Amino acid sequence: MNLPGTKFWPDFQDKILLLETSLNEDGNKGVPLDKVRAQLASLRNLNVFTAIKGLVVGRPAHYDDEQNHEFRQIILNQTRGTDFPILVDVDIGHTTPVLTIPLNTMVHLDSVSSTFSILEHSVETKRR
Repeated sequence: MNLPGTKFWPDFQDKILLLETSLNEDGNKGVPLDKVRAQLASLRNLNVFTAIKGLVVGRPAHYDDEQNHEFRQIILNQTRGTDFPILVDVDIGHTTPVLTIPLNTMVHLDSVSSTFSILEHSVETKRR
């Protein structure tokens, strides 16, 4: 969260935001939930959640069932009052398997059917 106010802070207007958790400093547990709570609160305070059109959250790594439940509650609490779709537990980030999601491509997000689809080619190949 060192980018707000710099030229590197992205424009979130009408975008689908992809988020993932990382590992703790030892690399053997999930990032502490207090840190997740604080980072999501910062995004809320920066009005990111009023700008975006959807949220895709990667499956957290190395949390037990109770922590997974608390993780989801943190997301719901920090996005309260919004009406965009939220899809959680997507295989992105520090998980196995892991999907590579291209940035700045058109997508479709449906949290009712739990689908996330990429609608355009993100890599162009040349044919000989």
